[in-house]
Amino acid sequence: MTDATPRERPGAFPVTQWSLVARAGLGTDDERQQALDSLCRTYLKPVYRFIRARSRDEHQAQESCQAFFVCLLQRDLALRADPEKGRFRNYLLKALQHFLINRAEYERTAKRGSGLVMNFSDLPVEEMDAVVLQHADYPPDTLYDIEWAVRILERSFDRLEQQYERKGKQPLFTILRQLSDPEQPPTAMAEAAQTLGMTVGALKISSHRFRRQLRETMLNEVGQTVADPQEARQELNYLHEVLTKHYRPDS
Repeated sequence: MTDATPRERPGAFPVTQWSLVARAGLGTDDERQQALDSLCRTYLKPVYRFIRARSRDEHQAQESCQAFFVCLLQRDLALRADPEKGRFRNYLLKALQHFLINRAEYERTAKRGSGLVMNFSDLPVEEMDAVVLQHADYPPDTLYDIEWAVRILERSFDRLEQQYERKGKQPLFTILRQLSDPEQPPTAMAEAAQTLGMTVGALKISSHRFRRQLRETMLNEVGQTVADPQEARQELNYLHEVLTKHYRPDS
């Protein structure tokens, strides 16, 4: 299905993410800054949420987050980015845990280093902190996985929205996204069909197709984060369990 073809876009998993990190350890300052920007666009939220769950100080959490990404691009951590190790989600979490255990040493390295700069202006810090407080009983690694799964879902919705927009079907996309929420009331399908001027049967077919497209798009996104294509379905199933258990659209 051509709709799931990966392409570069803001907030998307880089197609070459493993090599992005590995090459950064040997790259020029400009290449490393570009790598930092790309990593942050994609992974800043799950990383910040994990750190913030372990820190009471917002500014300290931001400093640690910046230091982690800078150190990730240093030779020591960068060269550990081996795609043969499996899922990039797990690699990044283990690198983050290792960083926090050796925080003082790594933060000195980051301050010495590279002149790399992170921008927190696009990060909804207050919203993220509120979520951490709301789920204060969750361990940090669970919050990390929730945010990772949400980012996969959001990017997949964004890709589908672009496809529907190109076909002049934005209103249909909006309705189908709403119907994909399992907590919609029983009357939602009939009401949506009336709004769109469609029969209920036709909308059900469109909704079924949309769910299939969403899963295929999510599978493609997840496929950029694993070494073995066969592992992509396992990873997607795990992230689906995370979303089902912990996530609500308004949370």
